[in-house]
Amino acid sequence: MCLLVGFHINLPFTGAAFLLAATVLGLAVPTAPAGVGTFQAVAVYILHLFRVPFNTAFGFSLAWNAIEVAIVTLPGLLLLWRRGMSLRDLGDVTSNRLPDKEKIVAASADCERASV
Repeated sequence: MCLLVGFHINLPFTGAAFLLAATVLGLAVPTAPAGVGTFQAVAVYILHLFRVPFNTAFGFSLAWNAIEVAIVTLPGLLLLWRRGMSLRDLGDVTSNRLPDKEKIVAASADCERASV
């Protein structure tokens, strides 16, 4: 709701709930990474139903999508960095190639020290 207010979009609570539900359902179809494109299309269409101008609706959808992606991505990158891993190491794990044993031992030792 705060982002809607920041863009001077006056929707009732039910309209905001409908917008949220529609964008979530819109992301159920195959999309580009982070839902870019599909997310904006659904959000702009729903906001158009509430007579929100296109430029305002599109700017709002870009900001909302960027915030949602950042909320997940930034903590994940921070945790990778704290464990001494890189994105390449993460790719190795997902492709069933484990990173070097020394990196795993060092990362687990860092976690143990941090938790004490």
